[in-house]
Amino acid sequence: MRTYEHYEDEISQCIQDNKIYTIEMIFTFYPGISRSRFYDLGLNKSDALKRELDNNKNRTRHSQLKRWEQSDNATLQIALYKTICSDDERKKLSQTYTDLTTGGDSVGMVVNIVNPNK
Repeated sequence: MRTYEHYEDEISQCIQDNKIYTIEMIFTFYPGISRSRFYDLGLNKSDALKRELDNNKNRTRHSQLKRWEQSDNATLQIALYKTICSDDERKKLSQTYTDLTTGGDSVGMVVNIVNPNK
């Protein structure tokens, strides 16, 4: 029977070879283990597998951001800026942002009750 380490090594290589981003995608590209066996062995908690998945996500994210930066498409450039800017800058760019806070100030709401029978 295969060991935890054997599965971990094979799945790690599969993640690298197929640019897998999520645990769910593993089962599409690696038919050598069932979902139940994967979870029973605790492979979903493997730091080595999580690291490989994160590496793929980070490489893809970086590559995508570089393409957006080099593009002449204004929509992609704004998308890039929104991913790297501060919250204040993002609020200024947003056409739908509405501040719903009072900034700690009292609302000072007065409610008048009117009796229509008088």
